[in-house]
Amino acid sequence: MSPLLLGAGIGVLLALANFCASLAVSSVAMRSFKAYSIGVIVGGFFIRLVVLSGVFYFLARVEMIDLPSMLVAFIVCFTILVFWEIRIYFRKARFSDEQQVSGIRAR
Repeated sequence: MSPLLLGAGIGVLLALANFCASLAVSSVAMRSFKAYSIGVIVGGFFIRLVVLSGVFYFLARVEMIDLPSMLVAFIVCFTILVFWEIRIYFRKARFSDEQQVSGIRAR
């Protein structure tokens, strides 16, 4: 397999794994630790950042993997996933605002 494609595939997989870990940490934090949810989410972010840095550091030493393609694929996939998540949150927030406004007008 080409080192370029292997690096890009690993970058996409790391971005998806980071995104899934982010969703898992935030959902558990919001359900379990209401008072400390922001601290747990930020702490989880820094832990994932350290883990990803270590993974990228060790994968950079593997000669079969092209590091620039892995980093570019990670950044592009991560950015797309963040915009997708933001779109979902804004859609939920907009619908909840419309329900509140329509409820106020009906009274």
